[in-house]
Amino acid sequence: MEDRTPDGGTNLAAQGEFNSGRRVKSESVPKIIRWNTKRKLLDYEETFCRTVSARFRELIEEIEPGVHQFEPVQFIDKDGSDLATRWFWQVCNRIDIGDRELTNFDMSKPGWMRPLLGEARLVLDEKKLAMLSFGMTNI
Repeated sequence: MEDRTPDGGTNLAAQGEFNSGRRVKSESVPKIIRWNTKRKLLDYEETFCRTVSARFRELIEEIEPGVHQFEPVQFIDKDGSDLATRWFWQVCNRIDIGDRELTNFDMSKPGWMRPLLGEARLVLDEKKLAMLSFGMTNI
C-alpha cells in the first residue's frame, strides 16, 4: 500500500493489499495479463485482481470522481497478440458501518469474525447506513 497509517478501521491488509480499500503502489500492479480463454472480456473481470474496461471506468469516475485508483494493464491473447488495454481497479473506500457497542466481534485482530463471547452478533449502525445512502462516504 502507498500509506499504511492506521485510520481507526480494522484488518487494513488482512485480506490482501488489493482488498484493503487503500491505494497500492503502482509498481505492484500487473502491467500485462495473459487471457488464456476464448471467452470475450467483460466490462468487469476479476482474476487475481479487478480489471475494468474504459467504459466501466468512466461510469465509476462519474459516480465517484477521483476516489478510486486506476492503472493501465494490457491484456494479451495466449499467442501474445494484444486483446485490449484495460484498467486495474483498486477500490479506495474504507467504510465502517458496524455498531461497536452492540457487535460482539473482536475487531482488533485479523480474523475478527470470531465473537468475543457467546453467539456471534454483528450489528450495523443505522445512522452510518443512512449517511452512506446519502452519499456521505467519510464515515
